[in-house]
Amino acid sequence: MSVARFIADQRTKYRVPHAVTCRVLQVSLAWFSKWLGRAEDPDGLHTDTDRRRAELDVAVAKAFAKAKGLHGSPRLVDDLRE
Repeated sequence: MSVARFIADQRTKYRVPHAVTCRVLQVSLAWFSKWLGRAEDPDGLHTDTDRRRAELDVAVAKAFAKAKGLHGSPRLVDDLRE
């Protein structure tokens, strides 16, 4: 879980204001606000890294299903590199 997600969850679950959580964690409120702006992205993925990981997760799931669950991680890596 990222720091930003933790801050957002504190507000949602426990009604702790963002400013208080940011102050306790010594995180800039401006930084958190910037993260919130990215979080409103329609696909729900905040960064390019998140998007790449999501694409990779789909590719791994397809390769695993194609191998009928018999290949471990070394073989799946080889399959994905081909």
